Amino acid sequence: MKQWQSFFIILSIFFGMLMPSFSFAKTTSPAADRYLPILMYHHITKRVPQNPYFVSPQIFDQQMAWLQQNKYQVISMDAAASALKNNTPLPEKSVVLTFDDGLRDQYENALPILKKYNDTATFYIITGSVGKKSYLTWDMIKKMHAAGMEIGAHTETHPNVAHLSGNKLTEEIAGSKKMLESELGIPVTSFAYPGGAYNDRAIAEVHAAGFTNAVSTRHRVMHSTTENPLALGRMHIDDDMISFALFVTGKKLN
Repeated sequence: MKQWQSFFIILSIFFGMLMPSFSFAKTTSPAADRYLPILMYHHITKRVPQNPYFVSPQIFDQQMAWLQQNKYQVISMDAAASALKNNTPLPEKSVVLTFDDGLRDQYENALPILKKYNDTATFYIITGSVGKKSYLTWDMIKKMHAAGMEIGAHTETHPNVAHLSGNKLTEEIAGSKKMLESELGIPVTSFAYPGGAYNDRAIAEVHAAGFTNAVSTRHRVMHSTTENPLALGRMHIDDDMISFALFVTGKKLN
C-alpha cells in the first residue's frame, strides 16, 4: 500500500508541473514584475535525429494547441516591449513567439500552423541570407508580414556582435534595419542578438539604430518594468511537450 501511495504522490507532482499554476499571471494591471514568456524557435521541420534547433511541425502544432487550451494570449515582441517600457497592462497570460534566422521552413511549416491558431509571431531576419538556399525570400517575408507577423532584424551576416566595433558593428545592426525597412516599406523596431551575445557597445549601437527592443537567449519568464528593453531574455524551445510546458510555466529555466 505504501508503495502505491508513493507512486501516486510522484505522479501527482509530475502532472502538477505540467498544469498551469499562475497566481502571478491572473492580473492585467501594471506591476513591477511581469510573467511574460518569450519563446525562441529556429527550424520548424522534422529531422532524424532531432537536435535542439529543430522542432517538428507535429510537435509545434501541439505546442500552439497547448497555449490555446491553456488560454494564453500571443502578442508581438513590439507590443510586449512597449508594455514593459511604459508600465502598461498586458493581456492576461501573454506569451511571445519568436523565430531566429529567417529560415525557409518557418514559412513552409510554422506559418500555416500560426494561421491555424490565429497567432502572431516575430521573425528575426539575417538580411544577408535572404534568398539563399534554406532561407526566406523577400516575397515570403512580405507574405508573412501581410499575414500579421512582425518582422525584426538579426544582423546582416549573423556575427557575434560583442566582438565587433566601429563601422562593422554599425553595418551589421543599423544596416540590417535599413535593408528590411527599404525592402518591406515598414518600420522595424525589434532586434535579436546572434547567439544571444551582446555587450554595452552592442546595446548602444542597437539603441542608436532606432530599435525599441532586443532579445538575447538568457532563460527567464519574469520581466521587470525596469529591465533594459534592449536585453530581454527568452526561453529556447525544444522538440517535446514536457519541456515546453515546464519552460513556459517557468518551472524549468535551463
